[in-house]
Amino acid sequence: MTDARKIAVQGAVEYEINYYISQLTNLKKRIVGGYAFYEGDNCGKNFVISQTGAGITHAAIATAICIHNYNPYVIINQGIAGAHRKDLNVGDIIIGKDAVNINSFISEGRAEGEGSDILKWKLAKRLQRYNADSSLIDFFVKHLPEGRQDTLGSGDMFNNEIDCIKWITDNLGTACEDMESAAVYQCCAGYDVPCIGIRIISNNGLIGSEYDRSMADKLQRKLLPVLQTWANLKKDVLK
Repeated sequence: MTDARKIAVQGAVEYEINYYISQLTNLKKRIVGGYAFYEGDNCGKNFVISQTGAGITHAAIATAICIHNYNPYVIINQGIAGAHRKDLNVGDIIIGKDAVNINSFISEGRAEGEGSDILKWKLAKRLQRYNADSSLIDFFVKHLPEGRQDTLGSGDMFNNEIDCIKWITDNLGTACEDMESAAVYQCCAGYDVPCIGIRIISNNGLIGSEYDRSMADKLQRKLLPVLQTWANLKKDVLK
């Protein structure tokens, strides 16, 4: 593990991290356990950009590797997400005050041939919900005023059924859905590393808004100056 404290920024896929990488100097790519990490400097601060891969398992593994190898002072998990509420439009930003695993269910007992009905499932008793670091929430609320504090939902699924999305939101209070944030929050809680998830809405099936991948780049360009501000406030520890 390196002694230098770093700001770790995560994205699941290349187009969620490409802009950050392009803004780093002294860039060095490293593959650890099959996961890509890009080390470099921005405005005199040490960054590591992590491509976690999509999904709960990938996100958890990549986060643990990042913590053990790069000693991050903070982890920012960011990227695109699908909306779970009608009042969210493509381009809206969610500041994840907490994150919950939307796959934590107990299915109803049914015999063969009786079919399946997720709307009658129950929440698992040990529901995995974790909070973001409170100081990071306060910072992003102040410096990213267009962002909305809310709950991030994540799991290894793509929900396209409107009734299913509504059921998840009604039961778990989710604003949007991704495939990584809950695992990152859980892993960071175990290692006592401050983290927060930031998501930009890329589509909203509830109101017929189609998927727009370019939102990933928009979020990166909006977030980087905010991260630079945060880094300057922490200059005494980010050496």
